[in-house]
Amino acid sequence: MIVDQILDYFQGREDTVAVGTGTGFCPLPAAGLTREHVAEHLAGTSCYGIYLVRSDNSVLCSCVDFDNKASDPDPQWKAKAEAVNAHLTQQGIPTLMELSQSGEAAHNWVFFSEPIPAAKVRTFWRQVGEELGIKLKEIYPRQDKVDEGKFGNLIRLPLWNKSQFVNSSWEKVEPETALTIAKIKPLDLPVKETVSPVESPKSTNGLSTRVQQLIAEPGLLSRRWSGDTDGLNDRSKSAIGFSIANLLVRRYVPTDEIKAAVRAWCAANGCDKGERQDWIDLTITKAYETIASGATIEQIEASPPSYERLTCADLDSGDFKLDYLIDRTLVARQPCILAGPRKALKTSLMIDMAIALATGGHFVGSLAVRRKARVAVMSGESGLGTLQETARRVAVASKVTLASIENLIWSTSLPKFGDTRHAQTLEKFLRDDRIEVLFIDPAYLAMPGGDPGNLFAQGELLSAMNQVCMQAGAGLVLVHHAKKGNKKNPNEPMELDDIAWSGFQEWSRQWVLINRREKYQSGTGTHRMWLSTGGSAGHSSVWALDVNEEKDDGLSPRIWDVAVRPAGEARKEAKERATEQKSADAQERILTVLEKYPLGETKSALGSLTGLSGTNVKMAISTLENAGKVRKCKVKKNNMEHPGYQLAA
Repeated sequence: MIVDQILDYFQGREDTVAVGTGTGFCPLPAAGLTREHVAEHLAGTSCYGIYLVRSDNSVLCSCVDFDNKASDPDPQWKAKAEAVNAHLTQQGIPTLMELSQSGEAAHNWVFFSEPIPAAKVRTFWRQVGEELGIKLKEIYPRQDKVDEGKFGNLIRLPLWNKSQFVNSSWEKVEPETALTIAKIKPLDLPVKETVSPVESPKSTNGLSTRVQQLIAEPGLLSRRWSGDTDGLNDRSKSAIGFSIANLLVRRYVPTDEIKAAVRAWCAANGCDKGERQDWIDLTITKAYETIASGATIEQIEASPPSYERLTCADLDSGDFKLDYLIDRTLVARQPCILAGPRKALKTSLMIDMAIALATGGHFVGSLAVRRKARVAVMSGESGLGTLQETARRVAVASKVTLASIENLIWSTSLPKFGDTRHAQTLEKFLRDDRIEVLFIDPAYLAMPGGDPGNLFAQGELLSAMNQVCMQAGAGLVLVHHAKKGNKKNPNEPMELDDIAWSGFQEWSRQWVLINRREKYQSGTGTHRMWLSTGGSAGHSSVWALDVNEEKDDGLSPRIWDVAVRPAGEARKEAKERATEQKSADAQERILTVLEKYPLGETKSALGSLTGLSGTNVKMAISTLENAGKVRKCKVKKNNMEHPGYQLAA
């Protein structure tokens, strides 16, 4: 019964709910709050909240919040909640009082029978505050409306931790009884026409009037704004920016004004990070998360960092074995890069590796997978048609059907590096499917395009996304490009220095690099490649990789036939082919010259006419003579006969 009652009374945004992550909340796409969500919440296994503002900027429930935080104590919080409760009751407005999860705060709730504009409800609460002479710092919803794609502030569902419904004497009221109060009809909500919605404060130099007033007040915010780092464990400019954001969040400043303030402070104090929208967003998100954690500003700023400490005995006795997923190629939970020049089968080889991992088979037909793993492929460039066709061919070569592979998830959506919402959604995606290896193809489409040459900026983005994967228990494999035209010999094995963009070489702990041994001959379907693998774990190998995608008839559906050979064998073969080709070229030159001189020519003359050395002429003529294509003859020059050669025909 209580599950249905909560679903009935606490209704928020229709397509998203908020789920606790341990350090805060993140949006969870869903068809509204469900019975399963509420059941998990009541059981204490997962904490859920709702975004009060619906997609049409209306609400079905609302509250005011009175807190008694250590960072902002309010000894009158109970008295204020009681006053609001009594005032609404006297006006005949059904209301419900909740002691919130901390046990040191109260919510005064009202519920509506039909959706009502959020702006009207907020106006109503401000009117209540004016009538009582009480400043209502936290009105939920916190916004009159939310922009498209945003959710506004969330509020935790009741009955979590110490949360309970109470009467005016602060005695517990059973939830089944409390959630029977009448709902208000929107037209019955008393809102005076003279009370107009509060307009957003005007800005000056990027700072709203509200922020300027707060900065002018003596206190910690004013000192931080002046660059004071006293009490900060980290004294960097970015740490001061985070402290300012934290203090403004605790003063209930709207998010957009906080972002503008942090950006303005950074610009005035030479902090380049303020120019990056992803850093601004991440800083504000972390500030809100610290509020949710219950930590005081003093605890956050003064807490010293902790470092792992191991004795030699600890290091010697510990179980730190490397977990190889693919022999001599891939270690679990270490960042990896799969790179190569354009049109060098990067996506195809990624699919080969993904299917090998998911099925416990062999990468490129030879490198054994030690254990099956749950895999996700996020590919934003090839399209589903290409992915399907390639995956089917690789599956056939692996002696399985594509439909039978259970450990592999596909997506054509790519996460955006540096975007907090994408990071949160990706972590949930990985956790929900228990993914152990995530492929992102190609990396450049997931990265912001602002500064690919900045080692520090790129490194920060890559490390942050890798941390998301690590927290979810997954190893990240990025598919990336090589630099263009940077090798003296373009047909040699690729090296780490050949990887495009800054940061990728330093970030990757292991690598799979591919390059062509020979230029691809169009229409043959045959690719002669180099495959190089290595990593900080100590593995390092170079192989010759031969891939055939066409049957001999050139008409049948494409195939996937791969073979790996020792690099030395391929080099020897290439040298022999080069020698054969050189000999064939020499023979062709000699035959061409002899066609012009039907009476024959001497060896020395043939050397001059063909540009070949004496040794090459001798070897070519010997081969041609054995093949019956040339024959010996006498060549007359200056009334003298000289030994020579002419065409045999």
